[in-house]
Amino acid sequence: MPITGGPPTWRAEMEQGTQTTALALVSNTLPVVSVPGTDLVETPRSSLERRIQLNKTAILEAMTNAGVKSATVEYTGEGDSGNGIDVSVEGGFQLAMDIQVNIAVVKSNWDQTERRWETVESAKTTSLAEALEQMVDDLIALHHSGFENNDGGGGAITFDAQAQSVTYEYYDYYVERESHSVDV
Repeated sequence: MPITGGPPTWRAEMEQGTQTTALALVSNTLPVVSVPGTDLVETPRSSLERRIQLNKTAILEAMTNAGVKSATVEYTGEGDSGNGIDVSVEGGFQLAMDIQVNIAVVKSNWDQTERRWETVESAKTTSLAEALEQMVDDLIALHHSGFENNDGGGGAITFDAQAQSVTYEYYDYYVERESHSVDV
């Protein structure tokens, strides 16, 4: 990917408490995400798309190992406020939601000295329930950002471990106005 502007500045960073090291591209003009263990630098969108695929595989594998056939996550929002997330599980115990899953996450930090955002991807071990919520947040950011604004909207994301698929359906509410004109 060509990087325009001045030459990029690289800085090695280590996440506290882990052995994950990432190179962060420091730039005032181009928002990017660095990928640990590679020299890959991506746009936020391409990083999100790749993370969704990585996390999809990890989540579906964890569900299969836990005997969970499917999980559906529903969300709604309106009036500039999200109203929460509801998770339902089929073919497994709710306790399976506590099993551990390794997922990819992104952390953004404001560097007050440099006056810029630095974004780094890292691995995180978390519960299946939290992994599902993170995946939902990522899918919403990619496909349905702003669903909670104005009249609102919502959606349902189904993780089918048997079919090894994720299905995402979403909707928006809106006010419709019908007007008529009559000459008298």
